[in-house]
Amino acid sequence: MFTILKKFSNLILFLLLLYSVSHYIKTGIFFSFQRDFIAGELSAVWPTKWAWKINPDLIQQNPSVLDWMGNKIDQKKWHQGPVLHYVLFPFLYFKSFKTASYVWLICCHIFLIISMILWYDILFLRSGLHTISTLILYITLWLNFVPLYDTLSMRIGILEFFFFTLSIYTFLKKLKPLSGFLLGLAIMTKFLPILFVPYFALKREFKMVISSSLTVLALIVITQFTLGWEHSVMFSNKHGTYSSVGECQTYYNCAYFEFQSITNLIFRLFCDTPSSAHLSSFWFCTVQHPFIAKWIVKILLYSMIIFYSIYFCVLRKKSDFLWDISMLLILMIGLAPHNHVYFFLFFLIPFSLGLHYWIVFSNSLPRKEKGSDFIVLVISYLLIGVFFPYSILKYLFNLYSLRFIEVYQFYSIPVYGYLILLTWLTTKGFRGKCLLKISNS
Repeated sequence: MFTILKKFSNLILFLLLLYSVSHYIKTGIFFSFQRDFIAGELSAVWPTKWAWKINPDLIQQNPSVLDWMGNKIDQKKWHQGPVLHYVLFPFLYFKSFKTASYVWLICCHIFLIISMILWYDILFLRSGLHTISTLILYITLWLNFVPLYDTLSMRIGILEFFFFTLSIYTFLKKLKPLSGFLLGLAIMTKFLPILFVPYFALKREFKMVISSSLTVLALIVITQFTLGWEHSVMFSNKHGTYSSVGECQTYYNCAYFEFQSITNLIFRLFCDTPSSAHLSSFWFCTVQHPFIAKWIVKILLYSMIIFYSIYFCVLRKKSDFLWDISMLLILMIGLAPHNHVYFFLFFLIPFSLGLHYWIVFSNSLPRKEKGSDFIVLVISYLLIGVFFPYSILKYLFNLYSLRFIEVYQFYSIPVYGYLILLTWLTTKGFRGKCLLKISNS
């Protein structure tokens, strides 16, 4: 009987591995490389002045680039963080925009594979938890996380994630000045990881704090002389949230369906519910009682900031480093004024930590608690990462004249998922259910 069960479990693991690799090949490789249009931040990675001066023929090969750049050579605007511009500056010398896109797409996949290997080393190899079964479950977790494939379509998030992964990896290797430098690069790629600087200060990791701060300051100065902060679209423009009549009118508005922060969730709760006959309302909805929504957002976010500030201060000597990192990553994404699904790539870290936790305590936890932990992690993962192929979900929703991605985002389904995950991590952190041996390995 035991032999039969073992063969059956091995078959399940083999099917999971086969499904995961097929998912990655189909969605991550074939779909990305066969698209006729250019997606992601490659259309906005070069400052307008650089692009028109160095290689105007390149940027005129694709309409989406012209849409971002503008058609005037005297424009100086630039998007995102400065590090992305410096990393992709050599791409301006490609003769073909399509070739540049493919090269950058390959780089994105390389960043993913390296990050995936490093996190497996941190969580499983160092702690002696590596088995074939663990490796297959880990691969399944990563390669079926659907937001990952949005990030891989040349999004800025993969570069930020890569720098952050290198920073944590070198920190655990006791290379703290180098770790701080890499954290500084991550911060100046999209700015969100700046949340980790006060955390490391709280942990008295002053080498890390000094190194990251000096890196950020140096890049601020360099950026001023090379790009000019006054030309940054992010810092020079003030985007509207809602009008006096409660209508979200601009792209960067409080209830735009693509944004998945806690703020966006609250505002969309005050929106008219779209119907299948009025799909355009998924894009821009009318916010009922915007003043009330605004104050609910302020009260909720300030309460969370105060609560977690107290949490990290009180437990700073007892909490586990990677447990804290996982919680901070969720707060980094959730507390932002707005975000995109492709930043959910960072949630693979707390999910991987959850897998580690479940394996470590699989024999010591009561059956009821072990089962509830498993259910919570699976539900959270499915709400955020979907798991099932997008093509199947798209087909099923089309039967009802709906688009899956719009329903998934408008109803803030992933937000509920990462709030469940944050609650689980917080509860375990209070109870001392942390993975203390990882930090010391």
